[in-house]
Amino acid sequence: MHDADSAPEPLLAELAALRQQHAALAAALADQQRAERESDARFRDLIEGSIQGIVIHRNFIPLFANQAYATILGYESPDDIITMGSLLPIFPPAERARLTGYVQARQEGRSVSRQQEHQAVRQDGTPIWLDAKIREIIWEGEHALQVTIFDITERKRAEEALLQHAAALVLANAELQRGIAERQQAAEALRLAKDAAEEASRAKSTFLATVSHELRTPLGSIIGFANLLAKNKGKNLQSHELLYLERIRANGLHLLGLINDILDLSKIEAGRVELERTPTWLTALVQEVVAQFAGTVRGAKIQLLTEMPPRLAPFYTDASKLRQVLLNLVGNALKFTPRGQVTIRVESDPVTQQPRRIDVIDTGIGIPAERLEGIFERFQQADNSITRHYGGTGLGLTISRSLCQLLGYQLTVQSEVDKGSTFSILMPT
Repeated sequence: MHDADSAPEPLLAELAALRQQHAALAAALADQQRAERESDARFRDLIEGSIQGIVIHRNFIPLFANQAYATILGYESPDDIITMGSLLPIFPPAERARLTGYVQARQEGRSVSRQQEHQAVRQDGTPIWLDAKIREIIWEGEHALQVTIFDITERKRAEEALLQHAAALVLANAELQRGIAERQQAAEALRLAKDAAEEASRAKSTFLATVSHELRTPLGSIIGFANLLAKNKGKNLQSHELLYLERIRANGLHLLGLINDILDLSKIEAGRVELERTPTWLTALVQEVVAQFAGTVRGAKIQLLTEMPPRLAPFYTDASKLRQVLLNLVGNALKFTPRGQVTIRVESDPVTQQPRRIDVIDTGIGIPAERLEGIFERFQQADNSITRHYGGTGLGLTISRSLCQLLGYQLTVQSEVDKGSTFSILMPT
């Protein structure tokens, strides 16, 4: 056997080359190991100082945890995490099953999300939410999982509050929609009821107009024959018989006035009143009204006066309807003024000189304040005893206000008991 010194030179040269290669490989390996140790040290220093919670584990056995991870979970030191031996107790049972399945899926090569949200429990038992970012690394020469966590508990609470608020809004919206539907149903029912009431009112007005017309014809005959008999041309009627005829005529006229009022009101309510607007001289119209009551005031303790502007321009209106309103107002004023005066006062526009207001002012018995609006209702007077004392149907003011509204005017009243009343027709300027 030959030793190295006695070996052939080619073999010695080859052996020297192999020794050099071995020495170079050993040096390279040592350099690589030193570089890896330095890299691991730098990596460890980096994650230890990170403000993000970081843990490295294999199958939930903790290999490393930084201070931020321990603080987020309520532990004093990362060593507390390591000595646990398993990360699974940090999570509720339902989360443990989900995490175990996640790790198994990664080991089997299935596609799984690298970002997860988990519920966890701090050391003091407080539940928290974690956002976890997961990646595979080589740790101390072997495969491991690095998990970086963020505490998202406040965000989760805000999301839950938002969901609850959204649910409350959904309920509130449902209640609102239900309320709207109910109001729509009520409005529809009200409309139907209103239509039915208006139809009934029209039918009633039509009936009243028909009946009033049928009554007025024979009543006119009764009044006419009473007037003929009252003339007593044959001088064969006694004084008490003439008194009976006068009562027949007076009551007939009263009944005819009532029928006429009912007929006028029914026409207004049925919308069968047609207006005929023509140029009208109010001065002449007022004089006609005053002349019609000349017999009433003659010999009475009351004066019927007028106050007219020196110049009054004509204006367009339905003269017959306005005359009817004035006759009603002046007639009422004379009826409820035992003594004193009734004045028809007209005010005009200073520019156009057309009438803008007509007041009928009396110094009569007046109207209590609580009855002022009620007097415009049908069959109403200031007091039921007034009807018995003064007579009347209680329809005149109702008709007057309705006619004023048709003409585009307002009819208002001001009054004081025992001092008198003022009824005003206000015309648009």
